[in-house]
Amino acid sequence: MPPWSSTREDRRHSSLRALFDAFTDGSYVTIAEDPYDKHARAILARVDPIAEEIWDFRCLDPNPGIRAFGCFSETDTFIALTWDYRENIDDWPGEVDLCKKEWKGFSAISHPTKGRS
Repeated sequence: MPPWSSTREDRRHSSLRALFDAFTDGSYVTIAEDPYDKHARAILARVDPIAEEIWDFRCLDPNPGIRAFGCFSETDTFIALTWDYRENIDDWPGEVDLCKKEWKGFSAISHPTKGRS
């Protein structure tokens, strides 16, 4: 949570928060639907495999940035589930698997099976 100090790490966190705020405020956000053909400055990008419907917010400034992975629960409602500094992400399939696991857990809590209490 802000306020953040002026360290490099805090500037990165602040920048990601600004992206989330812009999204929730309805500001213009560049989107890349094809994980392999996206503009270098795209802010929100689909992650391979696209059938999983996992997206990442791409905080690009300061470089290297932060990636926040998540899913859309409905139109214009993004649930950020995992994140890491870009330089720490070497295993993209592993990041997708981690996000899928978190999404399944989140979905189970958010949408319990009918008849369960």
